[in-house]
Amino acid sequence: MSPLEMTTAINTLANIIACSLSDQELALASAAFSQLGDTLSTIAVLRENCKSTAAPTGPSAPTGPTGPSAPTGPSGASASTARAPIDEPVR
Repeated sequence: MSPLEMTTAINTLANIIACSLSDQELALASAAFSQLGDTLSTIAVLRENCKSTAAPTGPSAPTGPTGPSAPTGPSGASASTARAPIDEPVR
């Protein structure tokens, strides 16, 4: 949907809703939809913030056994979860 189609659809929907509501109902619906929009915007910002902090990179990224440089076992699993076959000694 293009931006023009989106704004036209929203404008049409607003007019349909407004025609079926009293002045008091319209004011309440307007306040409720404004709050809904603000809350959705807040959620979108928080989601983006969580994505950017969930996988740190650069100098502050964890290193060592739990970080990206952790040694891997024969199957590609990290050394802490890799299991040696029963007939081979664990190193």
